[in-house]
Amino acid sequence: MSTSFPDDRNGSRVLITTRNKKVAEFASSSDMWIFRTRSLNPEESWKLLSKTATSNGKLCSPPPEFEIIGRCIVEKCMGIPLVIVLIGGLLATLNNSPSQWQDILFTISSCKDRFEILLYNTIEVCYHYLPTHLKACFLYFGVFPKNTEIHVKKLIKLWVAEGFVNPEMNKSLEEISKDYLCDLINRRLVQIHKRSSDRKIKSCMLHDILHKFCLRKAIEEEDIMMVSTTEYDKFLEGRRWVSRQYGCWSIATSYFTNSSLKIRSLFYFDDNLYLAKCWSFSSLKLLRVLDLSLIKYWHGMPSEIVNLVHLRYLALTTIGYVCNSQLFKLQSLQTLILSAWTKEFQLQLPCDVLDLPWLRHVRFDKGSSSYLPNLVQENLQTLSWFKVTGQDSRTTNFTKVPNLKELGIYIEEWTPRDGEFLQLRFFLIERSDLEHWNANANHFPALEHLILRYCWDLEKLPNDLRRFVHCD
Repeated sequence: MSTSFPDDRNGSRVLITTRNKKVAEFASSSDMWIFRTRSLNPEESWKLLSKTATSNGKLCSPPPEFEIIGRCIVEKCMGIPLVIVLIGGLLATLNNSPSQWQDILFTISSCKDRFEILLYNTIEVCYHYLPTHLKACFLYFGVFPKNTEIHVKKLIKLWVAEGFVNPEMNKSLEEISKDYLCDLINRRLVQIHKRSSDRKIKSCMLHDILHKFCLRKAIEEEDIMMVSTTEYDKFLEGRRWVSRQYGCWSIATSYFTNSSLKIRSLFYFDDNLYLAKCWSFSSLKLLRVLDLSLIKYWHGMPSEIVNLVHLRYLALTTIGYVCNSQLFKLQSLQTLILSAWTKEFQLQLPCDVLDLPWLRHVRFDKGSSSYLPNLVQENLQTLSWFKVTGQDSRTTNFTKVPNLKELGIYIEEWTPRDGEFLQLRFFLIERSDLEHWNANANHFPALEHLILRYCWDLEKLPNDLRRFVHCD
């Protein structure tokens, strides 16, 4: 249950999420934050801090030297649950030495006795203690509109495209990104919104106050972000991340000037906008991320997009022909998301689109068709929706994409080959007219989850694949 009520200190609104009314069960898991309409008393505050300051989330009694400092800390927290939870999340990441707890006490003791200042300074302290690689990831939440449900898969793709992720041995960039997100969640800076049927994090959100901090910090300290709700805002020039929201669009070719060279990411978050023409992209030469997925564009793909040779993430919703677009120029592209905003006009895609060398994630509409790459693409991890047609090797020879981990296909009968899906972990078949599936577990040695949706024509599921089936 979630709702919001005015805080009794100054009328500001506080998110309330609760499973029950017992203070002892506060912060029982990282995906549920508990905030109350009243201030907590000292004992309630101490119980909440004790639980959030331990990595396992269990209520425990810290050693005496910790308790003395901890009770002084909660006294400075003024009984505000959000402040206590954030401080507890920070303490949980430290090395559990009394001197570090003493440092936190000293820092928050310098705050003046006002709700707003204490809350902001608490977030500032938590931000200060973040590792460098997590600071950019946290501030990046500011590009999304307030109170937005953020899908984890999209967020991770964006972080990778932005270059936030430091490579590690034996881990993919996406796996490292998930670790980053879990770290932010454990610090109580990010909240889990939804989980999948297998309990993996599906989407997340940011508390309003934390979102406001990200916006302010990115502008004040880094001067890297601009969120605009006006038709034209000259102050976006020179910013690295530009987020345009709620009907803001300019078609003037002079909209971006030479100072726009600094822009690396451009987002639009208005799903009620239809466009027959688009501005000139000629000045955005260093753009890495272009998310136009919520804008309904009329005529294929804006021609100048293919000249953005540094582009790593492209999401576009359009109708018409895309097959004539010279997408092969986008040699740095990692994520490609192309969809039609009406089923009446399916997209026609270039045959060689999957030959781009650095592609990691591709998503097309069902009904769109393309060919598998001509050469082996070891980087490609996710592919949907892909149309498999008859015995055409250009759509059936999946040995060209040996490291696929997620695949969505639609297919008239299917007999997989050995050695095609050695890395596939997640497999979704949805709204398919598939009748005969001649497969066994040996075809999918790494499979963990198989989801079937609305496959009414499938006569029989292979017996040794039944154990992988999950309801979503």
